[in-house]
Amino acid sequence: MTSVHFAFKTPQGAPKTGKLRIVPIKRHTEGANIIPLLGFDVDLASDGTKTVQLTPTDNTYAWRVTEFPGEPECSYVRTVQVPNSQSTVEYAALADVDPATLAPTTQSGPVLNVAYADTLAEAQKLGAQLANTVVMYPESDELGA
Repeated sequence: MTSVHFAFKTPQGAPKTGKLRIVPIKRHTEGANIIPLLGFDVDLASDGTKTVQLTPTDNTYAWRVTEFPGEPECSYVRTVQVPNSQSTVEYAALADVDPATLAPTTQSGPVLNVAYADTLAEAQKLGAQLANTVVMYPESDELGA
């Protein structure tokens, strides 16, 4: 089982309470056995968080999470893959999948973050400041050149 941490806040940063409905989609099999996974509801704690144990997915099924953030007329549905992890994983970081095919959905953020520097020294400084960013600099300013 993987521990998945859910955390919800309002746009102002206050905790957001509500309910989650977590349901497996498609059948989960292990060899010749069909493993019935049951859906369940979870209430968020007063701080807007909850950690839930979920069976890791294996590309034959996924978890559908319906978020009810306290307003009955408002809900949001995600279908996600859950990795097999000994560490707690964040719900917000789980990969979304197409519920019909279980293929990963198109990435909505930037594919690659790039920064440009004039020198190697500047590139090293930018690299230390910018996580998940490729820093480009002129070839003529390499170490030992």
